[in-house]
Amino acid sequence: MRKGSTVQVKIDKTEFPSGGVGTLEGRKIYVKGAFPGQLVSGRVKKKREGYAELKLLSVDEKSDYEIDKPCEHFGVCGGCTSQNLTYDKQLDFLSEEVK
Repeated sequence: MRKGSTVQVKIDKTEFPSGGVGTLEGRKIYVKGAFPGQLVSGRVKKKREGYAELKLLSVDEKSDYEIDKPCEHFGVCGGCTSQNLTYDKQLDFLSEEVK
């Protein structure tokens, strides 16, 4: 994995502030805007000893709990980051982040 390369990672959990976390090549991978259960592709923005940060490029596999987005501007304006999740899942993820 090199800075600027494109990689694919399965998201396992979320961490504050609303970022998905997966593991690849023994490193924690942080992806803003990703949620557990998704398989995402992203470009490596930052690479350090134990972790890397990706810029989300695409969601290759959706999670089981994702729903259709009610707003046509979702993903473009940046106002709502979890509109494609059920309300119960949004609460679950937020409560996990603040523990």
